[in-house]
Amino acid sequence: MKPDSSREQAQAIDPQLRTGLRRTHDLLRSALGLFTAIIVAASVWLLFESFHIRDGRPTAITLALAGGASIALAEYLVAAFRLYRHGVEEALAVAAVVLLAFSAAEAARASGLGTYREWTMASLLAASLAGVGVYRRYGLVYSAVGAMVCAALVPFQFHVTDAVQRSLAAVVFGAAFAVTRAAHLRYGDDFPGDDYAKLQAAACAGVYLVLNLHLTDAISWTPGAPPVATPFYWTSYAATWLVPAAALTAAIRDKDRPLLTVGIVLALCTLVTNKPYLGWTRQSWDPMLLGALLAGTALALRRWLDAGPNSQRGGFTAAPILTRDRDILSALATASVAWHARGHEPPPHDAPPSDFAGGRSGGAGGGAGY
Repeated sequence: MKPDSSREQAQAIDPQLRTGLRRTHDLLRSALGLFTAIIVAASVWLLFESFHIRDGRPTAITLALAGGASIALAEYLVAAFRLYRHGVEEALAVAAVVLLAFSAAEAARASGLGTYREWTMASLLAASLAGVGVYRRYGLVYSAVGAMVCAALVPFQFHVTDAVQRSLAAVVFGAAFAVTRAAHLRYGDDFPGDDYAKLQAAACAGVYLVLNLHLTDAISWTPGAPPVATPFYWTSYAATWLVPAAALTAAIRDKDRPLLTVGIVLALCTLVTNKPYLGWTRQSWDPMLLGALLAGTALALRRWLDAGPNSQRGGFTAAPILTRDRDILSALATASVAWHARGHEPPPHDAPPSDFAGGRSGGAGGGAGY
């Protein structure tokens, strides 16, 4: 196709693709969201201090009204200024979820539910429902992920064993995975299928995280698994291998990038927690062996893909074909260099003693020795 014809086609379809929505850069979006969250928090605090609201039903009502005002303001900004992923309306929507969650907890406390677990359960349920509502209205994927997490935390408020709590949380994440995967397969990679793909990957990660009893060993050198029955212990150990394997198999077959990324991360977590699960002694050179294994696997996989027709096999290629991939790699490289330089900068030297040190009361060193 000639360049002129491509340019003409682009000019023809460009007016049809314009939506009139206002977006901004991710960095500015984050800054606007942070400032908006600070403003909302300060406004609610000022409201409580001005009217001397302390606890009980007035607190629950005030928080609920503040949450309603936040969502109303978000609606106004979207309708009046056509904001889309602009940070401001996102922070207002998330603030509404947080305020409604605290309102539910305070309402439960004021109604006579006297245990902290019951207050927390009411807060988590309210946050989960509100998070789903925000996702359905604004399409914020992280809001739906937060709703899943809040729903999965509810079983941890029950007075049951740790094994039962984790099993129920895994059931919650598993149900979310089944629903989102069915929706993703129905819609494919087009919207909203791409959102369901991310939610599916998050639910898969949730199942793994609640079942891996030695997950804290990935960041801590001291092993420490919660006390559970032996059958559940070894069942969770098998799950740490089966969940990543199933995720990677499904991701490779369906060419599902979010699930593939999650599957790789979970597989790394399994390698890190394998020794603590088996009770083996961890060595200082374990990270070096893991790094060598990852580097060798990456090099072998890249060479295998490059050796295929057109440097690809089955639709997979090692070449970064998206601009966002290059940006991520550039950011990781910059962070790596910055951290490396920070870790090797020389320790600060103490200033040499001055001959005028030791003076008393303006004596200009009159008490110092020479």
